[in-house]
Amino acid sequence: MDIMKVRKVGNSRTITLPHRFAGFEEGSHVHVEQLATGEVLITPVRDQRESFRLVGRQVINRHRESLDRLAAYDRGEATIATNRAPGAAKPE
Repeated sequence: MDIMKVRKVGNSRTITLPHRFAGFEEGSHVHVEQLATGEVLITPVRDQRESFRLVGRQVINRHRESLDRLAAYDRGEATIATNRAPGAAKPE
């Protein structure tokens, strides 16, 4: 494990990676994610499409239950419940 210094460049913070880290070539794209533990995960991405797919999967996983409910509604298998207060008028 290395200890690196965080530097300010413009309005951003940067960390310099040692040359021995494979997959992080100059100009390459990376996916950066801060985990619930506070750790930062940096993953090399081959191209922007792969990065988009990765973020899309994360959004789908995070909202899986809501997306499944919407899909069931679209198939006519369920109704979508609203969070109206008891006795409140139905929207027109």
